[in-house]
Amino acid sequence: MGNGYIAILMFTWMQARTPREMLGRMMSMVMLSSTGTDTISQAISGAVSKWSLTALFASAGVLILLVRLGGSGSRG
Repeated sequence: MGNGYIAILMFTWMQARTPREMLGRMMSMVMLSSTGTDTISQAISGAVSKWSLTALFASAGVLILLVRLGGSGSRG
């Protein structure tokens, strides 16, 4: 439920800041990147989980922290 709420807020935020003539192109790129990277991340996660579940969760945590730290420095 929280994921759906955040997704609606994110899409609304992006659409409000995109010029009207570029809205279709921007949304197609967002949807392509979200669905395209989903299958790749599942394949990588499956391979890493066979090797080590601890490494999978530790690397996921590190990536989340890096994205958060990178985002905190931007003025968006």
